[in-house]
Amino acid sequence: MIEPSPALAAAALYAALHALILAWLGWSVVRIRTRERVMMGDGGNPRLIRAMRGMANFAEYAPVALTLLLAGALVGAPAFVVHLFGLALTAARVMHGWHFMQADAPGWQRVG
Repeated sequence: MIEPSPALAAAALYAALHALILAWLGWSVVRIRTRERVMMGDGGNPRLIRAMRGMANFAEYAPVALTLLLAGALVGAPAFVVHLFGLALTAARVMHGWHFMQADAPGWQRVG
């Protein structure tokens, strides 16, 4: 069996961590749906809409970022660079997800 490079192993680690983040976001949406008794659509519920948008944003952008991380590893980026970008991406996605799972965002977190 071919031994993966440390950079490729790092990219796989961040892909797995992002799968866990997506599971957390999905579980959070399910909990809000259950609590608010909205089983289909968003029911016009602002909290549910907010949580659904946070999960959708993750599903839209995380795969692109992880693909770029993998591409870097495949073309020979050093493992520390993959870890640097992987850690930054993971921390940002956790904070972003946490923000969207809150009932409302403080005013300073809003733009415009």
